[in-house]
Amino acid sequence: VHGVYLAWRGNVHRPCVDEATLALERQLEGIFGGKITSAAQQRRAVQPWWLWEQISYWGRKQAAEHQVSGVPMARTIFSCANVARDVRANPVLENKVVVIGHSFGALMLERCLGLASVGLLSTELVWQPKNKLKTEEQAPKAAVRTAMPFDAILFVNSAAPSLHARLLNGFLQMYRSGLERQGVKHPETPVIVSVTSTGDKATGQMHPLGNSLANRSRSLQRIYRTLGNRPAPAPVPEVEQSYYYERTPGHNPLLVNHWIVPVAATAEELDAEAVLNRNLDYNTTDDLAFLTTKGVGSGPAQGWHITDQVPAWDEAWQKVKGQKPKLDESAYWIMRCPPELIKDHGDVWSDAAMQMYAAIYRLVEKRRME
Repeated sequence: VHGVYLAWRGNVHRPCVDEATLALERQLEGIFGGKITSAAQQRRAVQPWWLWEQISYWGRKQAAEHQVSGVPMARTIFSCANVARDVRANPVLENKVVVIGHSFGALMLERCLGLASVGLLSTELVWQPKNKLKTEEQAPKAAVRTAMPFDAILFVNSAAPSLHARLLNGFLQMYRSGLERQGVKHPETPVIVSVTSTGDKATGQMHPLGNSLANRSRSLQRIYRTLGNRPAPAPVPEVEQSYYYERTPGHNPLLVNHWIVPVAATAEELDAEAVLNRNLDYNTTDDLAFLTTKGVGSGPAQGWHITDQVPAWDEAWQKVKGQKPKLDESAYWIMRCPPELIKDHGDVWSDAAMQMYAAIYRLVEKRRME
């Protein structure tokens, strides 16, 4: 597995390197033949910079949303993906490209990849009505979904204002409908999957608090009169545009359209590697089901299932102004998972989380190939 980690100056101060990190660095010095961090670019004390780091949230969010998420970032990601997918460089291997963004990283991916992908995905659709074409030979062939150089795009605990997700979701709803009209198999295959833990308090509680004054902004005064993108058959409560800006996609009941729910555990004795391989098995009869390991070592694996039905534990949360929104049938899957899969905002590389990512990748790739 080859990974490319793109970073940006998210902290306005030099980072604090604690004793645990220093101990790890000493272990790695022998592998890399020297120090891997610069003493001149770090600080050894948390205070007094901690408070200023918290206050810098708004400035760093502004940078991620409007400054860093531009052409250079999109160009870098598309360039790396296209080089990896170039079979001429290595015709023996069929490389796969998965793009993952966490927190503000998901915000930046949504901003730069979302805008860059609109043109690419639009080229896959047939825009000319068949009865307007002069001959049958001129009719475009059905979309094959090859324009994007990514096999899967995954956002984890996205810290993006869900207003951006609403706009992109509207386009991907149209994209899904276009594939369906062209007879493409599995038009519901997600282009983007955004998964958020219900235990993520940073995006679930602190993000709304930090953006609670969004309704004062003159640029967020639009009123939406649909609970979702699809028109409702009857009048519905008005929803302010700031409502979307205050909430992240995984904590906005107007946008969440999938959930990950537990099912019966398997009686087999499986270790982490066996579970990972099982989640990557393309011969599965249910690509919405997957497993995760329980604890350390081998044992019965926990079963999970991706569903578009609201589970009992989210029934009350999913109502807005007393009404249940109309879930969008979109190629943008915005889902919630319990803390057993992702404990909190930063717990994104646990065994259970990575086993879930593998299952999501299999779901996307399997449906695209069929």
